This record gives sequence, C-alpha cells and structure tokens, in this order.
Amino acid sequence: MEINGVWSTYEVDLCHPGYGNHLAFVEMASEGGEWLIDDFEIVQDYYALPAPIVHFPRNVSYEQFTGRWNAVPLADTYLVSVYSLDENDKRTYLIKDVPTNECTLTVKGTEKGTDYYYCVRCANTKYQSDESEERKIHVPLNELEQPVPLEAENVGTDGFVARWEPTYRAMGYIIGLSKEYIASEDVLVTLAHEDFDKITDGNLDWPYPFYGNLDDVTNLPGWQYNYFGVRVVAGMFGLDNMYKAYGEDICLTSPALDLTGDGGKFTVKLDVYGDKGDVVSVSSGDKTLTHTLAEQGLQSFSLEFDNGTASSKIRLEFDGDGPSKLLFFDNIYIQQAVHAGDAVKENVGTYRTETPATRYEFKNLNASEGDTYIYTVTAWSYSLDEDGVWGPDIFSEISVPVRVLIGAQSGIDNVENSQSVVSVVNGQLTVTTDVTSTVEIYSVNGMLIGRYTATPGVNTIETSVSGMAIVRVGNKVNRVVLR
Repeated sequence: MEINGVWSTYEVDLCHPGYGNHLAFVEMASEGGEWLIDDFEIVQDYYALPAPIVHFPRNVSYEQFTGRWNAVPLADTYLVSVYSLDENDKRTYLIKDVPTNECTLTVKGTEKGTDYYYCVRCANTKYQSDESEERKIHVPLNELEQPVPLEAENVGTDGFVARWEPTYRAMGYIIGLSKEYIASEDVLVTLAHEDFDKITDGNLDWPYPFYGNLDDVTNLPGWQYNYFGVRVVAGMFGLDNMYKAYGEDICLTSPALDLTGDGGKFTVKLDVYGDKGDVVSVSSGDKTLTHTLAEQGLQSFSLEFDNGTASSKIRLEFDGDGPSKLLFFDNIYIQQAVHAGDAVKENVGTYRTETPATRYEFKNLNASEGDTYIYTVTAWSYSLDEDGVWGPDIFSEISVPVRVLIGAQSGIDNVENSQSVVSVVNGQLTVTTDVTSTVEIYSVNGMLIGRYTATPGVNTIETSVSGMAIVRVGNKVNRVVLR
C-alpha cells in the first residue's frame, strides 16, 4: 500500500497459509523513507468451530455417568447426545443436543444391559461444530453376581448335565464337583490336594517367574499369591523371598474350605523343596504352626490344626537365610478325619469354561445308583475400568450347592400320586410313606448327615441330629426341629 504525509487508518486482509503449526507473525517494512505508526491491532475472524475432544466418562454406573470434554475457544455452549446402537448402527437417543455451558454433564436414566455412547458438539451465535468422536460408556466391572444354579438334567450312572442361570457380564464359569457319601468306617479324607503337575516350565537350576492365572495350574480354584514373589519349576510352585525385605507379602493362600468336620481338627501335609534351616509357617485363622527344614532338598512334614471353620483359609510362607531364598511346594494336602456314619465330601475336580454357556456335561463318572454328587458354579470375567481397559480376573461368590442323586428317577420320584408325611414324635423323626423311598437328612448348611430307606408305612428314623434339620423324602423337602 502507499502512504502519504497525512495520518490515516489502513486495513489489510491476511490469511494463514494453512501449513506448519498454528503460530504466525506479521512483518511490516517500507521500501523507502521514514514512517511512523501510532496504533496497531490484529483482528481475527473465523469461519467454523472445531469439534470438542471428548474423554471417557467418570462416575459411571448402570444408571448414570458424567461426560467430559475439552473446552473449545470461542464456543458459548456444548450440545450433548447419548444414544444406543442397534445391529445396523442406527441410533436410539436417550438425550439429543442437550445444552450446557460447562465441559461436563451428568446424564441419568441409562439402563443395565444396554451399551451407550455419547458425543458432543459446540456452538456459538454464529457457528455450530460437527459432532465429536463418539465415546463408549464403560460401566466398571469389579464384581460379579452370584450364579443361580438349576437342577441337573440327564442324570445317569455315566454322568449328568449341570445347569445354571446366566450371570450378567460373565465371560465363563468354574464348575466344582464333589461326591458325598456316608463313611462306613473311620477314614482320613483329602479335602484339597495340589500337585502342580500342570506346571511344565522351569527347573531347579533355572526357575521361571510366574505371572499367569493360578487357577490354570491348580485343582481347586481360588488360590492366591503375590506376583512379586513366585518362581516355578516343572511340577512345583515356589515362593521367592527376594522382595520380602522391601515389604512385599510373599505367601500362598488357599481358597476358603469347610473344615468344620471332626470338631474342626484337620491336617496340612506338605512335600517341599527348600534350604536346610528354612522355617515354613502355616496359618489358619489366628493360629500359626511352624516347621524347620532339617535337610537340604525335598522333604515332607505334617502340621495338625484344631480351629477349622466353615470358611477356613490356609496361608503358607517361609523365612530363612538359605542360599536360594526359595521354597517350592511339590504337594499340598489338606486332610480331615471322618468317622463311621459321618458324611464324606470328596473333591472330584474343578472345570473352567471360557465361554458364557450355562451348562456343563459331566461324563464317565462311573457312578452307582444312590451316589450323591454336588456341584457349585462360580462366574469369572476380566475386570474392566472406566477407560475400557481390561484388568485381572474377578470372581463371583460360589453358588449354593446343587445335589444330584444318581438314580433319583427311581422310587417316589416316578410315582406322581405317592404320599409322604414327615413329623417329629417325642423328639424322634418319623416318616410315613406309601412306597419305598429314600430319606436324606441334611444340616441347615446343606451337609448330608445320613441316608436311609423308608418302607411303606410308618418309619422311625434313628439319628443323632439335634436342632434344625432338612429332611428330603424323594423329591419332597421338609424342615424339622429335632431334640
């Protein structure tokens, strides 16, 4: 432009070149002569608003969430939409273009079982932006509902099909199977045995670290350990005390076990490989027993406890200054004496599924008529946070047990019009039935106490049970109080 000797106002339209970064500078120069400037101003106009940058929401539950996004310069308001998608990606809006002047909005009214998404637009009196990138709303997954079991199907001596209701958001299930019978003589029963034969990596010269799922290498699910303190060799699970000096709790803990039998007395037997002089500690509740290894290498010992409860956990750890600072478990046995006439519950196995199917078929049980099997179901899944990041496995509570009587289709179960009456006369249990029937007595926590055969007519059942009991005659269940 040309200037003269009179004070004048000049305007020049400039445009950012559109490449490089967002910074720019203005240079003014004269081809000749001197000139003066009294005032200078840069005024920027704009022709659109950028879409907001949205983030994963916070405070997410099945009923609500709080959306979040970055502020957009020159925007006066933000328009928030929340919706679900069908199989064709067609939107069903929960809210649409709800205005707010803030960079957060709490949305209520979402429903459990529906996947939701949200996006945001910004606007002012002149322009309205495009929609932001949509964000999925992730309800955190930190716990699972307890599975609801159903009666078994296709019951026979070869096996049966365990069934249960689906647990919401479960990725799979762990089915535990045990066998229950009345002991005919005193016997020592193994309630839990871990041999770690599923571990195939590592050797004593080169133990491997272990960061996997312990349920994959144990017979019973639910064992727990510290990731910082584990080494494994083929067939053995080891504790590494290297990080114990830094405050890490290095131990192996069993799942909760019912150890109320035999007055709470039970035995923990261990086959271990360790350094001479190491002190192995075994704890149950507030009671801890120790054993000092008398030699180097593989050795066995047992510890006797008398404080078993309905949900006892056994904790294993060690201390010592041996050269390896390692202790390997070759076998772990938790055993309890069962006396003649008592109910025996033997673990058959646990089975983990990797799909949300709600049935599992047990085969080749080689059962006999009258055998009783018990199955429980535990749901599992990966954990999930609000950013949609998967984490460690989580587990539900174990379901209530389901008892399966092999041959239950016989006797009263097949007689639709049969009648039975259960009563207590002078403190004794009396069963009156018109057909030969199987009578089972259970404690209130579901433990089988005795099984008897009732013939047509009045039967007096001799039992040492006192207090509340559950009596099953065929398929009919009664609650009684015995004194």
